[in-house]
Amino acid sequence: MVAPFFDRHRDLKELRGAGFSEAQAKAVVAVIQSAIIGNATVKEDAGATRVDIEETDDDLRSFTRAVERRLLLRVGGIMAFAIGVKVAVDILW
Repeated sequence: MVAPFFDRHRDLKELRGAGFSEAQAKAVVAVIQSAIIGNATVKEDAGATRVDIEETDDDLRSFTRAVERRLLLRVGGIMAFAIGVKVAVDILW
């Protein structure tokens, strides 16, 4: 990936015009340039394709469905137990 164009001279001049010292202006420009280039590198290194994202999405949906089924079974079991207890209490009292 090509790093975005960054006009270091223009930005230094603009910061100097705004009252920054030469050292401050250079530091700010260096940090911004590093962040822009760093983000470009991270995006390139990540290399996530549409297929990767779709596969991850499918995996997440499958996992969510499995969790929903297990939760439904557990809640159903708890409800059945609670109803059984209620019936037993009603019969014994």
